[in-house]
Amino acid sequence: MRIKKSSYTFLILLGLLLTLNSCGPRKIGYGVILWSDNEEVLPTGSYVWVLRESNIRDTYTVMQPSSKDEYELDKWRIHFSEKEQEAKDYKKQFTPYISYYGISEKAGHAIRDDKRADSERVYKLRENQEVKVIGQSKEKEKIGSFDEYWFYVLTEDGYTGWTYGSYLKPYTNDANAEAIVEEKEANPLVETFLNNTWRPEYFLSMMNQGTIDLNEFRPEYGLFPLRDTKQISIVLPNRSLTEEYTDIAKLGYSHYAAMGTKIQIRFYGDKKISVQYNYNGREYSEVFIRTDQDIQEIILKEKTRRQVEYNTLISKGKLLTSTAYGTLVFDDNNQFNWQDYNRLVPDVIPQGLTGKGFVRFDVFLSSQMKHNYQGAMTLNFDSLTGSKSVVFMFNYTSSGIQLVYVPNKNMRGDMIYDEAFSPTVVFFNYSEQ
Repeated sequence: MRIKKSSYTFLILLGLLLTLNSCGPRKIGYGVILWSDNEEVLPTGSYVWVLRESNIRDTYTVMQPSSKDEYELDKWRIHFSEKEQEAKDYKKQFTPYISYYGISEKAGHAIRDDKRADSERVYKLRENQEVKVIGQSKEKEKIGSFDEYWFYVLTEDGYTGWTYGSYLKPYTNDANAEAIVEEKEANPLVETFLNNTWRPEYFLSMMNQGTIDLNEFRPEYGLFPLRDTKQISIVLPNRSLTEEYTDIAKLGYSHYAAMGTKIQIRFYGDKKISVQYNYNGREYSEVFIRTDQDIQEIILKEKTRRQVEYNTLISKGKLLTSTAYGTLVFDDNNQFNWQDYNRLVPDVIPQGLTGKGFVRFDVFLSSQMKHNYQGAMTLNFDSLTGSKSVVFMFNYTSSGIQLVYVPNKNMRGDMIYDEAFSPTVVFFNYSEQ
């Protein structure tokens, strides 16, 4: 049977069309995502088909083989190859670097066109500028007093080149990734970390300023490396977690990861660290310090100070009277009973309180306020819906005490920084019961 020429041509075209459709959409090349702008939909390290190029927008339109969705990305975010196998080979080469980035520690730190100190500079980094690490020299090189790797990096505006590791802090956003920057070596910093208890940085501030908040300054708060069980426990006022690690691996200069966890540690000398960790799906970063001071002893001293303040308050009598603001009675258990304070409601004392409660010396004067007042106290009023706190600064007089109301806006935490423009002042005289 003879086939007509026109029919034969039609069959050839149909066959070519079917062949093209079976190979998926038309492609101009293949690529690997070097630095994604949306990790959720197109993660760094993804192998993609490159469908189109826009020279006007300087972009590629790409698609993952397993998806029908198309994405437009800046060209610099993609390693482009015309051949499929070249792209797949590069993906294998790039895989160890997917999670690695760097932070410039010095303004003007150079990116060069080759890993030589005398090669042409192509870019100057800003201090604290983030870069994507996409490669690394096999060996360290000693330059001056430094002995570091060269890193092949990509900037956030599309420049690539080699930068020396003297002022670059490499880090990983995946503490489970292989620590490619440098294998863990015996290190005094790691030993210091594992052999000590670390306290939240605010402990140091409270100790230096003498403003101990007994609700937040507690012995159970801190970072506790449990070396025998290979655990790291972090306990803070609003969160607590314990993670098991397999090793402490060095990622870069003074930068370590607790392998098997998402905990990373940066050292600032041997008495200060910053710790990045994940808690309930959120990333946190905290600073911890190492102190030789006895936490329990500091707590005891603060409790003693507060009790001395209260004893001083009642030393001249437990009954105080005011012609305008009623009577204020104290007992031996830091409790008070204030009657007939109606003139202070609601501007100073909220409505609906019982007039009874506890006295706390748990607020502090700033250095400026110490010039004008001898101290400060909190009156915690009982109510049906819980206690209500009212803060006063005070001065003792020859016959009684002067109380000056402190609005919340004049406080930062438990520190009084200022007094009201037109403060409410209450005078009481000591009276015999």
